[in-house]
Amino acid sequence: MRTSYKSLTKEKQGLMKIESSHNTPYVNLSLEENVFEISGHAFSDKINDIFSDILEWIDTEIPKLSQTLVCEIKLDVFSSVTYKNLFNVLQKLEAFVTDEGKDIRIKWYSDPEDGDNYDMADDIRDLYDLPFEIVLSKK
Repeated sequence: MRTSYKSLTKEKQGLMKIESSHNTPYVNLSLEENVFEISGHAFSDKINDIFSDILEWIDTEIPKLSQTLVCEIKLDVFSSVTYKNLFNVLQKLEAFVTDEGKDIRIKWYSDPEDGDNYDMADDIRDLYDLPFEIVLSKK
């Protein structure tokens, strides 16, 4: 893992947690706890490093998945770089579903007053062969 940002914690094998800042997302990934959450703001110049670590975690941990994993995306502000990285994450997750039969579902949370976020989620949902739910929820 690159860890060029300061808030990464790896308390035990298979756990990846990044505390949020004003421009980096909160990330909590753990198969043991059945958690996959990316939330908050994501427009830092370190976003590629963060998503590189997320992709590495997916490669290492998702092959061990033996139950349903719901991936919660709760981003309220994010950049085009984040958007591209989300595509990479979803593409990798989709490959595990189609190639290895993993049960992975996406829940994208969108503020009902944020039409742009909803529209992006809707567009993304159409691109991937993944169970994908858009949840309207106030932040």
